[in-house]
Amino acid sequence: CNALKALCCVILQLTKLQEGKLRLKKLERCTLRGTKKTTPGKNDLSTAQHTTKHLLTRTLSFYGDRKYSVTETSIFDYGHDLIGRDVELAVLERCLKHQRIPGKGGLLVVEGEGGVGKTTLVNHAIRFAKEIGYKVALGKGDSVHQKESFYPLKEIYTSLMDLTTDPCSNRLRLKTVIKDNTKWMRLAPFLNDIMTLSLPATHLTTSLSNEARVSVTINLLDQIIQGLSYISTHPILIVIEDAQWLDPITWAFILTAANPHKQLTNIVNAENAQNFSPFPNPNPNSTHHPCSVSFLLVTRPMMKPPIEYTTITKSLIFPTTHLPVNPLSPTHTHEVVRRHIGLSLPPKIGSFLFERAQGIPLLAMELGQFLVEQGIISPQGINESSDLNKLSLPSSMETMVVAKIDRLQPTQLMILKVASIIGTTFSAKILEEVYPLQESKHLIVDNLIQLERLGILEPVLYSRISLEYSFKHTLYVQVCENLMLFEQRRHLHQAVAKYLENVVNGLPFMLKHIKYQLLVKHWEGAGDEERFTYWQKRVAAWSRW
Repeated sequence: CNALKALCCVILQLTKLQEGKLRLKKLERCTLRGTKKTTPGKNDLSTAQHTTKHLLTRTLSFYGDRKYSVTETSIFDYGHDLIGRDVELAVLERCLKHQRIPGKGGLLVVEGEGGVGKTTLVNHAIRFAKEIGYKVALGKGDSVHQKESFYPLKEIYTSLMDLTTDPCSNRLRLKTVIKDNTKWMRLAPFLNDIMTLSLPATHLTTSLSNEARVSVTINLLDQIIQGLSYISTHPILIVIEDAQWLDPITWAFILTAANPHKQLTNIVNAENAQNFSPFPNPNPNSTHHPCSVSFLLVTRPMMKPPIEYTTITKSLIFPTTHLPVNPLSPTHTHEVVRRHIGLSLPPKIGSFLFERAQGIPLLAMELGQFLVEQGIISPQGINESSDLNKLSLPSSMETMVVAKIDRLQPTQLMILKVASIIGTTFSAKILEEVYPLQESKHLIVDNLIQLERLGILEPVLYSRISLEYSFKHTLYVQVCENLMLFEQRRHLHQAVAKYLENVVNGLPFMLKHIKYQLLVKHWEGAGDEERFTYWQKRVAAWSRW
């Protein structure tokens, strides 16, 4: 354990100097708290070894495409091979190979029900894309931030442009991409929200209407991607998960950026779009072509899909590959469960699990784990005295999540309840500040690690915060919120809102807006009409500014 911890610290010191993506405190805090007992027993040592080795593997894998020699383990692997998705993976790999040709690009849409295995499939495709030379930028929609414009693009542009938390260095990076174009810099304040630039407003930015501002921002973002394609030596792949939560403006951006026949709009009065663009127009006689830019959207089926999504998937203009992810076959479901629980399954159990899970791998794995915990399946075989038909088993993803949460310890359940109020992604710092039970507050980090091992939470490795987690499935957020009474939710929303207000007061003026939307959400949940209205006005004032 000591050797692994020392190696982790060395690696994190190196990555801090090399990229600044991870902070030493994240891993130090996890490993030290995970092994804090002075005389650990056998079980404690095993847990500490697992935690340290697990985090070390994730760290090494995350930097595996940055010239470090690592094992074949990828950050996107979840402990088992991809099963039953050979056809879908072959389609994605073929498209990625074709779209990496300079000037090609395209749009991929992966669609399937929750728990069917979209994320695992796409993560394997991302690993393949990196292996063949793509620069991958990942963003994610969020139900909490569904009304926040350009929300998933913040992480995408941070990754594409290697941005940091320092506005000065970000401005220099932007000038490099747009070739220090004066006309562009007059409009760059529109990108403050997305790139942390802290640029003051100009006369031009304050004189435009709201619709014009949206149009300008979309064109600016699109042109930056085009600029990156000219200066990049690798094709670009932009991945957006949980696209069903995207706001309309982000959909409009995707519609613009993924359109191969687009033409720049005249976004500055008295200046034509051709002169406005800082990037060279393609020359038929030139041997230099920009690198390709591809989009990969991952979504659940939508009852009322936005018009932009329908246009992307149905229009002949867009080179779109629509890939539905269907439930697994009985054979593949049987194999998924067998590998998950590490035990052989009799045909009787395999057929039973397939009928109950309907080919949804996540549900089948949880049902298999439940049978192991109940003693029905063991290394010695199946308990023949058990009547499977009389078991009270979950019949859907929602009931499965409820059953899994019911088996948690009280402290773990309380942590999940508080975290669900904070949001799909949350920092341990906020969780500790608003956690209502003082007597178990010191156990938060230990239980976060246990919840990760149970497959409910996962660490956010690219986070700039010392320790940050996200729920592995949005259903956990919904179920945990519903387990609380209205009054409990109201008090927690109020505690989170008060904490965020204190944080906002300490932020520089140009960064305050980042928390405004969250304050609106939490004061609305707290039922405080006065504070809710106040922060709504602040959001509106910032938008006009």
